[in-house]
Amino acid sequence: MLSRALSRLSLVRVTVGYATMLVAVAMTLLVLGPRVEEAVVSDMSTNLHNLARGHFATLIGSVFVTSSGFIYVWLPGLVCLLALAELFWRSGRLILAFGLGHVGATLVVAFGLAAAIQFDLSPMSVARASDVGISYFDLKKSGRGGG
Repeated sequence: MLSRALSRLSLVRVTVGYATMLVAVAMTLLVLGPRVEEAVVSDMSTNLHNLARGHFATLIGSVFVTSSGFIYVWLPGLVCLLALAELFWRSGRLILAFGLGHVGATLVVAFGLAAAIQFDLSPMSVARASDVGISYFDLKKSGRGGG
């Protein structure tokens, strides 16, 4: 029975590995405390400030760091979506689609924010706003959650 379960999990090994890394990073940041979490989130943020300074490693690092303390809320849904995509596309194509989607979305948002700042449609403070993980679901920032 255990070997059958492991055999089935091997079909979605990228999904399982990614979820494991997300949990490990979240737990590590929780144990290290809010000051370390804030520093890591700031360094791994794909905000305009970091991208303009050539911190392109944040494009990779931001995939594994989340500033939301509600990982247990959205992670099961993400795992289901990634597992379905991995079963459909296989591991290599999932990594390619996820990577291109992440980098593409980051660059589209960055260009849009840069234009908004340039034309005085957004304040300059937006350039340093934290943007890691599933930042649009960060309940702390939106005012709907704790913290």
